[in-house]
Amino acid sequence: MRKSQVLWLLLASAAASGLAATTANAVDMPPPPPPPPEYYPTFHDWSGPYIGVLGTVGFLETDYTPIPGPDPELNGGGGMFGAMAGYNFQMGTFVGGIEGDFSYGQINARNTLDGVGYDIGWLATVRGRIGYAADRTLYYATGGLAIAEGEMKLPAFGESETETHYGFVVGAGLEHAFLDDVSFRLEYLYAQLDKQRYNFSAGVVDTALDDLHLVRAGVAWYLNPHY
Repeated sequence: MRKSQVLWLLLASAAASGLAATTANAVDMPPPPPPPPEYYPTFHDWSGPYIGVLGTVGFLETDYTPIPGPDPELNGGGGMFGAMAGYNFQMGTFVGGIEGDFSYGQINARNTLDGVGYDIGWLATVRGRIGYAADRTLYYATGGLAIAEGEMKLPAFGESETETHYGFVVGAGLEHAFLDDVSFRLEYLYAQLDKQRYNFSAGVVDTALDDLHLVRAGVAWYLNPHY
């Protein structure tokens, strides 16, 4: 056999041995690890119906057109408890909705000179809400219709009369979902309600709820929480 043929045989044998070793090493190598799962951040969903309870601290500053007396101012405050219900819809970080509430209690205003008194016995509102959702915290503005029952009292004549006032209410608040289906809120509302005439044997008294300030806290239960 010629030297050239022997050389080619040696080269071919070496190449075959190297290929076999490479193939064996490839078979022995473990498969590559799977890629890590993709992460999709989750955010709290505020949409859906809810019900709740609330407590109110109210302050009233107003006046009246009196049976002749020394001072027409009425000032005071008080507290109320009530219930609320509403519905939210959400698009991204924008949240909108509608809410109604009814509160019962006493916000009492008095005139310290002539003893005339004025009490708000119940208060109801129907409002729209728009807000920005930062995950579990909702910042919102609100506004709508307010209705209240007022009772005017003239102690000097032993008389009282009741009328219903209508007006507007605006405000803002913060709501935080500390559970998926339960949230806590704080809000401030400002209301102005129309003038009504109260008829007494000694004459008539006209009054409006000019400046009604409400600070409220509430707890809401969402009826179809999104987990």
